[in-house]
Amino acid sequence: MVAGYPLIVLLAPVERRCNVAATLAALIADRRDPSHIRHTVADVLRARMLAIGCGYPDGNEFDWLRRDPAFKLACGRLPDSGRDLCSQPTISRWENAPTLREIKAAAVE
Repeated sequence: MVAGYPLIVLLAPVERRCNVAATLAALIADRRDPSHIRHTVADVLRARMLAIGCGYPDGNEFDWLRRDPAFKLACGRLPDSGRDLCSQPTISRWENAPTLREIKAAAVE
């Protein structure tokens, strides 16, 4: 179970209502081959933002956090039968993917 469980219960509905992940994802070009995409940019950003908010600042925790039932539920997946969240390498790739122009655009939003 997620150590930041009380926080995830509070943060997930706020993120859904404010639609922060989708808003930021719209500003970042997804240059991946669509036939190989398993996790959208919004999915990756949502998981990363919620992890940071729950006290997991570096992404290495996604080795196990991606399977955590509470965290999966907070990210819109079924806790037991839903697909796992993105992996630590996927998190790392997306942390370095945005261009300077995309970062500036996100800062204005």
